[in-house]
This record gives sequence, C-alpha cells and structure tokens, in this order.
Amino acid sequence: MVREQDHEDVPVSEDEIDDAEVSDAEIDEEDLEPPNDDAVAAIAGHHTKDVFSLDSFNCKWLASGSEDDTALIFDIEGDLSQSALKITEHTDSVHCVRFSASGSYLATGDMSGKIIITSMSALKQIAMIDECSDLEWLTWHPSQDILFAGGGDGMVWMWLVSKNGVAQSKVYPDGAGVVCTVGVVLADGKRLLTGFADGSVRIWNLRDCTNIHVQVPSTCTSADVHNSLPICVVGCQSGIAVIINTDSGKIIRAVKPKMDESEKKSEETGEAMEVENSVETVTMCKDFPWLAVGTNNGFLTIFDLNTGMERHKCDHDGFTVVKCLFSKTADGAVQILSGCLDGAVRIWDARDGEALQVLSGGGSEIFDVITLEKDGARRVITACQEGVIRVFDA
Repeated sequence: MVREQDHEDVPVSEDEIDDAEVSDAEIDEEDLEPPNDDAVAAIAGHHTKDVFSLDSFNCKWLASGSEDDTALIFDIEGDLSQSALKITEHTDSVHCVRFSASGSYLATGDMSGKIIITSMSALKQIAMIDECSDLEWLTWHPSQDILFAGGGDGMVWMWLVSKNGVAQSKVYPDGAGVVCTVGVVLADGKRLLTGFADGSVRIWNLRDCTNIHVQVPSTCTSADVHNSLPICVVGCQSGIAVIINTDSGKIIRAVKPKMDESEKKSEETGEAMEVENSVETVTMCKDFPWLAVGTNNGFLTIFDLNTGMERHKCDHDGFTVVKCLFSKTADGAVQILSGCLDGAVRIWDARDGEALQVLSGGGSEIFDVITLEKDGARRVITACQEGVIRVFDA
C-alpha cells in the first residue's frame, strides 16, 4: 500500500509534563522526538524486510529487491499501492535489481548467486541463471542486452539475453579465486572494469578476454567510469579513491579525504581505522571535473579531478554515506544528493558544498537511493529498512 505522510504534531499539556516523574535515563530517551518524515508517499506492505536495491526505467517502471527474498516491479504511472509483478523464485536476499538499457529486461540477483531475468513486455520470467557463486554485483551493457555479474569465486560472467532467454554466455576468469566486489562497463561498451577483494583491478577487453591489471591499496568497495574521458575511479576499504587511466592502466593519482583532529587521534588503531573510513560510494560529475567520495565515517568529499585537491567536505554527523549522485536542476545548477544511514537524503550545492535541503525519512535507515527526473521535476526514491520505499519531491 502507499501511505501518504502525516506531519501533525501531537499536543502535550503542561499538567502532563509537570506530573511526570521519570528517571534521568527515561528523560533522555523520552525527550528525543522522532525525526520528521518528509516523504510525500511511502510504499509499504509489500516487502516484509529491509529493501536493499532500487532501479527505474524511463520514469515508467520501478523495481525493488529485499531481504525477504523477493523483488517487486511497480508501474510508476499507475497505482503504486499495487505491484505489477512480484518475483518470488529467489532463495536469498535480493540485493541487485537492474533494468537493461533498452528497458526490455529486468535482472534481479540474490546473495546466493541466483539471477532471474524478467521480460518487461510480458511481465514474466524468461531465464533463471545459477552459474554465479555468491553474487556481489550485476550490471547491464550501456547499449546492448548483455548482462555482467561477479561473485565470491572471482569469476566474471557475461550473458547475451534475448526474448527466448540466455542466448550465449562467456566467462572472464581472474584465476586467483578472490571475491570480485565491483564491476562497471566502460562508456565505449567494449571494456569492463572489475575490482577484487585483494585490491586487484582488471580492465577487460570484452571481445578477446585480455585485460590490463592495476593494483590498488586495499579491497575495492566501489567504482565509477567517466562518461567521456578514459578514466575510472575505484574506492578502497582503506579510505582512498584511486583515479586510473583506462587506456594505459596507469594510476593518475590517489585521493583521500583530509582527517579532522578526532580522526587523526584514532589513526593509531590501524586496521580498525581503515574499516571505519572505508569508501562506500564514488561518482564523477558528467559536466565538471569533480569527483564525489562518500565514506563510512560520515563524510562526503568533493575533489577536483584535474588536481586531486579537496574542494569541500560535507558532514553527515558520523553516519555512513551509502550513495551519492550528481544531479542537474531545471535551471542548470549542479547538485549532489547523498543518502545516509540516518534515514536522510541531503542535497548539496556541488560547486561550494553548501547544504541546500535535508529530506528526512523518519530515521529509517537507507540502503539505496535513485532519482526520477521528468519535465523539470525531480523525485527521490529511497530503499529503507522494514520493507518501506519512500518517495520525496526535491
């Protein structure tokens, strides 16, 4: 069902306050008012556990994957209180949902490695793939109906999809047996970037399976490729983002957010510090030479791609930055949106880092964020805990 959000305050009389006798601990707890919920709608009652992944196509279809082992498809132009299709054949948490570039197919993947491909024209399953072990990621080719995935055994898979199911498959073997943690197809559509748990990065030639190998300092946690330049960025568990030339495989530079005094004091903790400052999300701006890096310790840092200099740093009060997205407004202003584990989506001016707006989700943890932009209007959709999908006007 879709719940319209009610923001009415509940009045409390002075007598009730004066007569209340509670301990200090109870006062601390009861004085904390629940966070606002700024969502214009909440899609609830479909998933029974946390929603991990979202994707949309052409402002027409919305897909979600959940810890409850199901995936859902909604018609955005229709009644969001009813799903258009519920996919129930998964056997583990569905943490990857992706529409193909043509919108003809939806791929949903669960943590066990099972991938289901659904025809969007018929709204029915056309293929089930069980070849990938412990699925980490999946992504489609930017212009063809070709699906890629990586998993726990280090294998990288490619499947050519047609209306009759999987027409052809191919494997890109790393050989080391190390978990393949990230994968992104380059803008030219001819190469695939993959990152691994041991810090290996490989840029594959899709045709002949040859690859360029690059080594980064620690486990690859996130990656992005530029839409027009031969560069990619790989985020690492050690808090570093590495900028790589995708033609030569040479590391251009590594950037790391500057630490404040409290962070410097805890640097002596070594490995624990690396995990605390792990890079969770990286993204490059299409229109300006800017790189956004979101970390586990609650900071979003914008770097200049050309110089590696830190432009500005956006504080999220210590809560993990789950995902960040560059977005352009109707009047051409560039903003960056950051989804955070405190249940809020923050909107920043990408030029100077000024905080513009906070979209609060009532404190419900966020696991994924997407935007829908049409006719100058923008909506932000979040995947939240307890099976809720929130919709915001922004």
